[in-house]
Amino acid sequence: MSRLKEKLKEQKGFGLFEYVIGLLIFVALICFLFDVVTITYKQYVVSQQTNVIARQLGVQGGITNQVPKGFPGGDKAYVDSRELVQQVNDHLEGAGIKSNEWDLNLIRYDKNGRVVETKKLTTATNFKVDYQSAMDIELTYKYKWNVWGQIIPGTSDEKEAIQKRYVTSEFKYNYDVWEGERNETN
Repeated sequence: MSRLKEKLKEQKGFGLFEYVIGLLIFVALICFLFDVVTITYKQYVVSQQTNVIARQLGVQGGITNQVPKGFPGGDKAYVDSRELVQQVNDHLEGAGIKSNEWDLNLIRYDKNGRVVETKKLTTATNFKVDYQSAMDIELTYKYKWNVWGQIIPGTSDEKEAIQKRYVTSEFKYNYDVWEGERNETN
């Protein structure tokens, strides 16, 4: 520390100016890195949660607010819409994303790839996707540059990011209308 004081005294005002500018750049870099790590962690948690949701909804054939008749494992194996909302809330709040900062949209497609139905996940959502039908899971969340946004103007605005997963349903709701697994290319 005494060496630093001596060096500053030797160079008069210009050395102090260089020192202050260097210190400001260093602080800005630390702030930037802090926000990058925070945002990257949120992205990682959201990505992992989207994978879990996609797998769960694929196995279940979508989501309802009660266990479908004939679901293997019954109540213990099925995650209803209320439970799913709670699980997502718990995981995302652990990453600093509040319940009003995320939305989960479910999109169902027909065999030709056209959108049939779109729903937002709530505690009362009923979104059935029958066997071999496709769906998209879109988890949208908000983030912002907290510390960096205080230093650089225009970067403090809230932004949105989306994690998308595509999955095929593995559960057959009604075996009375079973068409089988035909090869449709012939």
